[in-house]
Formats: sequence, structure tokens, C-alpha cells
Amino acid sequence: MKSLHVTPSKIGGKLTLPPSKSQTIRALTFALLARGTSYIENPLDSPDIDAMIEGVEGLGGRVRRSSNGFEVEGGFKLEKNSFNVGNSGLAFRFITALASLGNTPVTIDGDASIRERRPILPLLDAINQLGGSGNVLKSGAAQVCGPWTGNCATIDGRDSQPVSALIIAGVVRDHLKVKVVNSGEEPWIALTLEWLTRLGIQWKRDDYLTIYGKEIKGFHYRVPSDMSSMAFPLVSAMLSGQELEIEEIDRGQGDAVILDWLKGDINSEIDVNEAIDTIPIMAVLGCFGTKRLILRNGLIARSKECDRIAVMCRELRKMGAQIQELEDGMVIDPAQLHGAQLECACDHRVALALSVAATHAKGSSVIAGAHCIDKTYKGYVEAMNKLGGAMRWVL
Repeated sequence: MKSLHVTPSKIGGKLTLPPSKSQTIRALTFALLARGTSYIENPLDSPDIDAMIEGVEGLGGRVRRSSNGFEVEGGFKLEKNSFNVGNSGLAFRFITALASLGNTPVTIDGDASIRERRPILPLLDAINQLGGSGNVLKSGAAQVCGPWTGNCATIDGRDSQPVSALIIAGVVRDHLKVKVVNSGEEPWIALTLEWLTRLGIQWKRDDYLTIYGKEIKGFHYRVPSDMSSMAFPLVSAMLSGQELEIEEIDRGQGDAVILDWLKGDINSEIDVNEAIDTIPIMAVLGCFGTKRLILRNGLIARSKECDRIAVMCRELRKMGAQIQELEDGMVIDPAQLHGAQLECACDHRVALALSVAATHAKGSSVIAGAHCIDKTYKGYVEAMNKLGGAMRWVL
């Protein structure tokens, strides 16, 4: 297991971001459902993408890798009775929803994070309402079986991924009506609905979200840069007082709201629900601010790869942070951070955020297990060092 050694430095220059993980997975999923060949350019290189490709092929699609990206032959058909999604929460939800349309039992498993932390019960409950069968096995894996006999379900939407998964299944199961309660992470639901519009699939949203399924044709799509990954070098450059030029920004992604937050002085209180994944980096930014920062409405962050609220509070305190944990967020007062021995809990966004904190702390830090950043940002260390960073891998 590799650790990341970080020495204080200043970040600035020109940067090309990695492609979007969430858009790569959505592109693969819709390509599976399309008739004919779809072409996906500039996909992310990530273990999560590998897991989704295995899922697509187990659901009837065929994926060919090329120097330009992926060629996907669509053709949804359940061909496997078990899937392993590794650490990918998005693959977990999408594969589960589609597998539940078949007429044989299917088990969807993953690592400890998938089994113990990533909410799947809202999706399984909706599947049961629709006449399918969904349950969690003793191992923590999900098991589903169809086919559906109904067309209307209510789903808890505090985590957006089960909602997006059900929307995608609605493309196959025509005229699906979904009532979303406790809706959260709305920009990510909007991202899925934008895919429907792009592919000519009709939908409407009032008291219910109604999906009018139809056959879709193969498409050509270039994956944009990842807005979620952008936050880390951007904040690091801000704290350095340096300019950072970022190529190919696409504001049509869920975490784009961070650009609005960073335009001027950070508000004293921020509702982070629109961009849950920014909690780790916003916690770091708060430490270097000039006044108290309160992050609220981020309860679902406790159900990501790790409990991001608890872990960020714990690790930043090791560096001297003045930070108070709330049930749904945290209160951060400005403090001088110092280097420390840190743990990222195998969470890529925690590791990335701690690397920013370490870059601007006094003294060196070591982040154990930081190799998990490959999930969304392969080549991060090399990219930061080109921008003036001082990071190196150690065993």
C-alpha cells in the first residue's frame, strides 16, 4: 500500500483535468441500452470504469477499447447471474436496477464499502414496489429478480444514485412513474435527465417523474473534464495565490456550483447538498479562511466510500484544525495547519483533500493509502508536481 509524502509548496499554471467518472459510466450505460454502435471518446481510466464495463458486458453489451476510447455494441440482455462492482457505488446502483428487469435472480456484490456503506435499500424498496424482488443478503450483497409488473414507485432520494438508476431502468420499462421524496443532490439527477433529453427520450416532472421509454440509437459522445476533480487543484492554487488555467471546463456537472462558492468570500454557512462530494475540500478551505465556515445539509456524505464528515474532522484535527463535527456537516474555524501522519480511509476524495491541506500546512505530511486517488485522478501527483507541487510516493 503506497503512501503520499507531501511537502509545502505553491500550485499554479496550466492544467488538463481527467475525464468525468460519472459521465463515463452514464455513457457506457446508455450505450448498452442503445441499438447499434456507440462511440465514447475520452473516457476516464479508472477501476470503476473497468467494473462498469464488466457490468455492461454481463448485461448483453460488448465493449471494444481503442486508442480513442470505447466502441459499444448495445443490446440489453441479462447474461450473468452475478456481478462484482469493486468500489463503484454508481455501477452498483445502475447494474442493480437493470438486472432487476430480468426474470432470474442476480447478485450484485462489491468491496467492504459497497457491502457496508453505500445505500441500496431505497432502490431495492422501489423494485419491490414495482413487482420485482430486491433484498440484501447476509453477506451485504444485493440480490434482485424481475420482471416488474407495476409502473409506479416512491423512492427516497437523499442519495441521488438510486434515483438515477431507476430513471435509467425506465428507459427499458416504458412509462415509469417515480415519486422522489427527501430529494437531494438534485444536480446529479438533472445530469441523468439531460442524457434522456440528449437521446430523444421524453420525460416530465411534476409530482411524479415520468419516463417514457423508447428505443434509442447508437450515439457519439466525448466525455468532458471532471468538475469534481477540478476542486482540488483549484483550491490549492487559490491558497497559493497563483493563477490556474484549466482546459475544457464543462459546467453542466453536479459539482460545478463550487465555482460560484469560490468567486468571492466564502459564505459563513453553505448548504452543500447540491455538491456533496465537495465536503472534504471545503473543509480544508475553511481551515485557511478568515472567518468561521459552517457546512450543512451534507448527511449523505457519511454514506460514501467512508464517513467523510467524521474522517475529515479526525484527520484535520491531527494537523491542528479547529473543527467541530455536526450530524450533517461541520463547523470550521481558521487555524494554522501543520504536517502530520494521516489516514484517508481508502477514500479518493479524502486523500485528494488531505493532499491540498498538506500542500499548505507547515511541515511535511504523509497520507497513508493515498493510492485510492486513482479511482478518479490517475496521474494526480505528476500533474501537481508540474504545477509546482512537491509530492512523492513512498512505501
